[in-house]
Amino acid sequence: MILPTIHFNGTARASLDEQIGKVLYALREAKHAMTHAAPNGRDYYPQNDSAIHQATAEHRDRVDQLCGLIEDYERIYEHILWSPGPGHDDFDFRRETDSSTQGGTR
Repeated sequence: MILPTIHFNGTARASLDEQIGKVLYALREAKHAMTHAAPNGRDYYPQNDSAIHQATAEHRDRVDQLCGLIEDYERIYEHILWSPGPGHDDFDFRRETDSSTQGGTR
C-alpha cells in the first residue's frame, strides 16, 4: 500500500486526519448496519434448503470485504498520525533522554 507523504506542499496533516477519520467512521457505521442486516432463514426457506446457507456465505464475504477496507483505512490513519513532517509534535525523545541523563534542561 502506498501511503501519503506529509510535507509542506501537500495536504495538511489535520485535513488528512479529518478526511480519513470520516471515512473510518462511515465504514464502521456500515459494518454495524450490515451486522443487523444479516440474512434471516425465514426469508429464504421458500427457495430451497440451501438458500440461507448461500445467502449467509455471501453476506459474510461482503462483511469481510468491508473489514478489509476498514483495516486499510486504519493503516492510512495511523500513518498520517505518526509519520514525521509538518504538523507533527516533532518531539525528539532522544534529545530529551540525552539532556536528562546529562543533567541539562531542554
